[in-house]
Amino acid sequence: MNMKLRRLGSWLLGAVVLLTVTAVILGNLWLPRKLESVVGERLKASGLTAEWKRVTWMPIRGLEVDNLVIRQASGDRALVCGTDHVTVRMPLLRAFDRETRITHWSVRDATVTVGDADGEITLEDVTARCEMGQGKLIVHRVRARSAGLTADLEGEILLKKSPSSPKPFALKLRGLRGALASLDFSDKGKRFKATGTFQVDMTGPAPVWKSSLNGAGDDVVWKGVKLAKATAEAELSSADSRIRAALATPDSSGSATIRKQGWKGTPFVFDGTLRDKAGREDTFNGS
Repeated sequence: MNMKLRRLGSWLLGAVVLLTVTAVILGNLWLPRKLESVVGERLKASGLTAEWKRVTWMPIRGLEVDNLVIRQASGDRALVCGTDHVTVRMPLLRAFDRETRITHWSVRDATVTVGDADGEITLEDVTARCEMGQGKLIVHRVRARSAGLTADLEGEILLKKSPSSPKPFALKLRGLRGALASLDFSDKGKRFKATGTFQVDMTGPAPVWKSSLNGAGDDVVWKGVKLAKATAEAELSSADSRIRAALATPDSSGSATIRKQGWKGTPFVFDGTLRDKAGREDTFNGS
């Protein structure tokens, strides 16, 4: 009896191993082509193309894509987004339904580059979990670093429905570029850590966005100046933005408010107060 049970157990184990190996082989033959079809279809509707070095599939984990690059399909095929590694999961029950199809995207400790007409921005140590489907991209969490700044954000992007005659899609990174210019922390000091939320609406003729950020750091270097402490609160949007900051050195401290109306060539306007150890104050303003 025991011998029969052992044989049955060995047979079942062998069957499980065989089924797993078969699933992996068939998955690697079929799923990469399905990914290329689904992703290519969606990107084509926005005038984009995707390319990658290698795609592999493993049960539970999903599709592992190496060196993914998304470019504009026309013109000079400018880079829109690229990363060294991304994982994609697609629930099989929704894989064939265009209306309810959902894909889950994640990256871990990756380098991500995004680009627009003004150039490219590279972010390091990116870890993110996103869900795309039914007209929006939900960012459950994204952590990233740019020099001495680290950000931990969540939010969502409402996507425009695919038109019958799609126009080439192009990112507009003025807001991100402006935020990085304001939060210009060097990696020569400790990290300035920012957390917050964002919302982007791309369903209209022009993108509308807003973001709320809070940040703090000790022994940081901001625009070349060593600071013992720095804090900031920011309300940024496509319409107008305001940043409130407090800075401290071993011998002085200061606070400032920075404002900006829109992002189409308008200047930053700032005003604030400086104090020394003796308690003397001075004000400043400019643009």
